[in-house]
Amino acid sequence: LSLFDILGSICVVYSFTSLDTEDVTIVVSDPSMATYHSLEVSYSGTVRCPCAKKAIRYRTFLFLSVRFHQICSSGFIDDEWIKSLRSYSERHLSTDWRRRVFIQFKLLSDFCHWADEITDDAVNRYLSQPFIVSSVLNETEFNKQIDTSLNQFYQSIIYHFGFVTDVIQLLMQVDQLYTE
Repeated sequence: LSLFDILGSICVVYSFTSLDTEDVTIVVSDPSMATYHSLEVSYSGTVRCPCAKKAIRYRTFLFLSVRFHQICSSGFIDDEWIKSLRSYSERHLSTDWRRRVFIQFKLLSDFCHWADEITDDAVNRYLSQPFIVSSVLNETEFNKQIDTSLNQFYQSIIYHFGFVTDVIQLLMQVDQLYTE
């Protein structure tokens, strides 16, 4: 090795060891969303923003609207319609289908009201739950967490309806007349 190579190596080692990285922390109190987004763009991956409130109820930033089948908002489930069918049924023979039709519309009405009550209750319970986070999430992570939470909520409603339907079917089977 030559003297030039040794001196060059020493200079390179000295240069790398003398380049000391320094972390600088700048505190911005109560930054606006625009300020946070600007900092995140400028210093992506290094911005930390601890939350003053670690938990916030979903209802403060989410709105859920339930949409049922159009039959559940029609006049076919109104009490007046069912009463008129019932009074009409009293004037027909017991073998005539119109004598029993009010029962099916009453059952449909009860089912629609039951579905409305269950979903309203489930939505209120969900929106009352806290969204817990220790520091600000970027938009992508926030959306992922909300999507995951909503999908779990939807699945729980589907499961609940399936469970209640199974119970009703079981009760109807058990309630059949016993014949030999």
